Amino acid sequence: MKNSRIVFAKRPFGEPDDECFRLEEVDVPPLSDNQLLIKVGWLSLDPYMRGRMNDVKSYVEPMQLGDVMTGESAGVVVESSSERFSPGDHVAVHQGWQSYIVCDDDDPRLMKIDLSNGSLSAHLGVVGMPGRTAYFGLKEVGKPQEGETLVVAAASGAVGSAVYPGAGSSETLLVILGIVLWLGWHVLTAKSESEELSRLARKRHGANDHKSNVTDW
Repeated sequence: MKNSRIVFAKRPFGEPDDECFRLEEVDVPPLSDNQLLIKVGWLSLDPYMRGRMNDVKSYVEPMQLGDVMTGESAGVVVESSSERFSPGDHVAVHQGWQSYIVCDDDDPRLMKIDLSNGSLSAHLGVVGMPGRTAYFGLKEVGKPQEGETLVVAAASGAVGSAVYPGAGSSETLLVILGIVLWLGWHVLTAKSESEELSRLARKRHGANDHKSNVTDW
């Protein structure tokens, strides 16, 4: 059995192009004890991936040339030597862009999926990493209190729209666009985005918290 995988081939300058990636086909190795073979059905595509393509210090190590392109996948177990997982189980795992993944059953990046919580693809979105980021960022970090005002930067994005579900409406998108254009002018002529947004939001709306963990102006 062959595994098709996308490999990081060249660091981009600006927007990545086809030369930054390479398609490889390799043999799927046999399973060792307590492992499972996952057939991937869905791949994630998230903004943080672009940052990891740069060879700079950040909150996580940058990708190296030759690495399988980083990203989370969702799929189904097709073979298992583990007591924890059985063929037919649906899972999500963070092991990059591949058609088949061999994974240890105790890998912390592996999670069994309950499809009653949402579709397989949704576990890469609103009930997956973006949704978890929104939930814990709001509940455990921001901890908004009744009567406070919360500002969500990039409320139209994967994480921001999970913080504020109303961002999917056309009316809200128009409001978001207006705020972005208005704020952008102030940011270009003032300090950092976070400082300026906090100042203006407090002045105009009495905002108490500013949610911005995925944006970078």
